[in-house]
Amino acid sequence: MERKSHADAALATKTMVGRKTGLALLERQSFLGYLLMAPAAFIIFFFVAYPFTWGVWMSLTNKQIGMPWSQVRFTGLRNYVDLLTKDGIFWTTFWNSFAYTGFATVIKWSPSLALASVTFVNIWRGTPFFAISFLAGLQTISPDLYEAAAIDGASGWQRFRHVTLPGIKPITVVVLVFSIIVTFSDFQIVYVLTRGGPANSTHLFATYAYQVAMVGSRLGLGAAISLFMFPFLALLIIFQLFYLRREQA
Repeated sequence: MERKSHADAALATKTMVGRKTGLALLERQSFLGYLLMAPAAFIIFFFVAYPFTWGVWMSLTNKQIGMPWSQVRFTGLRNYVDLLTKDGIFWTTFWNSFAYTGFATVIKWSPSLALASVTFVNIWRGTPFFAISFLAGLQTISPDLYEAAAIDGASGWQRFRHVTLPGIKPITVVVLVFSIIVTFSDFQIVYVLTRGGPANSTHLFATYAYQVAMVGSRLGLGAAISLFMFPFLALLIIFQLFYLRREQA
């Protein structure tokens, strides 16, 4: 009985020490931060980072659907060179993507043109996102700033220019960059409405990549099309990060 009591006491002591150690780890902000980030990091790695890395590698090969892996060869930048020099549809896709993204982003941003959004599916889909984002940004501006500006004799336009615009500038940058990235990678709208037609005149990067890779079985070339705008979008994201850090500083 005495040995059992000692064993139980030792077990209870170990359990207590383990609980204290666990609580001590949870109280450390660095450990708790990594613990909370682990699920998101897992999802990002397996659903974003891994497919992206696979796509980059695929764009540098001659891989086609049904081709045995023994016949897959590393071709370097050949797919990209072929797109620039031999594929006329790609250049139509290139200019369509810029026009589509620029026009849709501008229209979704200016309120007086909201009526035109009913004729453009992408604008109709994206306008609520802009409205909600700007509304959230407006909620963060202290009413005291408007009261102080009014006491100083600022007009409505001056309050908008010197209080509202600086207050929503960070959210404006985030919304614009996000909208540009999402619109450049748009697939569903064009595929459902036109599938890139008529005569390949409405292709975007995503729809043309799908046609070349999945319909034409040229996976390597399709991956190159889908990744063609990645350097530009990466620079855009880097600009956004530097800008937001400077604003916070």
